[in-house]
Parts: sequence; structure tokens; C-alpha cells
Amino acid sequence: VYFSRSGYPVDPTDPEYEQKSAFGRTHPIVAYLRKSKAGHKKSLLGDSDESEEKLPPKENKESEDKEEGPVEYISYWKPNVTINLVDDFTRYA
Repeated sequence: VYFSRSGYPVDPTDPEYEQKSAFGRTHPIVAYLRKSKAGHKKSLLGDSDESEEKLPPKENKESEDKEEGPVEYISYWKPNVTINLVDDFTRYA
């Protein structure tokens, strides 16, 4: 995002550019999170007791993480970016 005073150019290569009249900021709009693991699934239509019997008992969580190998990350778009410009010229002693 770039801001400049009215009538002043934002481009630093412009001969009329003034550093005090324009500024810009960057903010990432993509978040990288770990890929979710296939967890315990439960049938919402069937009997919950039957689904638990079919699945093998869970072992230690740490041993499962080590056996899987490298961690995979997935990129997610952030749904919004909020930009607030505060114009305050209060002078303090």
C-alpha cells in the first residue's frame, strides 16, 4: 500500500518526488500452515460404537509424527486486510 499527499508523486524516480510526502508499507496476504493430518473420523449416520471397533487403537502421538516424515505446508489466503490511516498532527511537549 502506498500513500502520498495530494499532488505529490509516489514514484521515487520522479524528479518531483519528496520523501516526506509519500510512504508505503507491505503486509503478507498469504499464511503458510501445516497440512492437517487425517484424523479420527466418525460416521454421523451409523452407530458410533461400530466405527470405534473398526479403527486400530491410537498409539503415542509423538511416534506417529516421527513416522510420517517431512511436514507439508499449504498456503492459505487471508480473507481480509484492514488498513487504517490515522491523521493526527497533535504536538507534544
